Amino acid sequence: MGELDWAREQIAAGLQRLERQLGDIDRKIEALSVELRGAHPSHAIVGKYVRCGKPNCHCAQPGDPGHGPYFYLRYKRNGRLVEHYLGKEPPKELEGAIPAAEYRRLQARLRKLRRERERLLGKVAGAIAALGG
Repeated sequence: MGELDWAREQIAAGLQRLERQLGDIDRKIEALSVELRGAHPSHAIVGKYVRCGKPNCHCAQPGDPGHGPYFYLRYKRNGRLVEHYLGKEPPKELEGAIPAAEYRRLQARLRKLRRERERLLGKVAGAIAALGG
């Protein structure tokens, strides 16, 4: 076997390893995508206790938490915090909520896996080109 044949076999073996790695990454991306499907960060919906302003109300007493909780959708628009009243009951949309830190961690992991996938695809393309295909 000549050096060229040996080199082709090495490239072909490397290509098979890359294809297995790509398959693993694709499965991880799919699993994360399923986990994130329908999820949203819980920090966007907050429960607040409020004071009504009546001087004789229980909420005017020191140490009283106030009325509530009342639920609000909270987000930033143009650098300012905006809140929209959602109601007295927690909205059904909270069912898919996960802690904001966990949501960001999963999103970052998904981005990292996608970057790794793109890097591996580049290597696959290089291996195929080296094989003359």
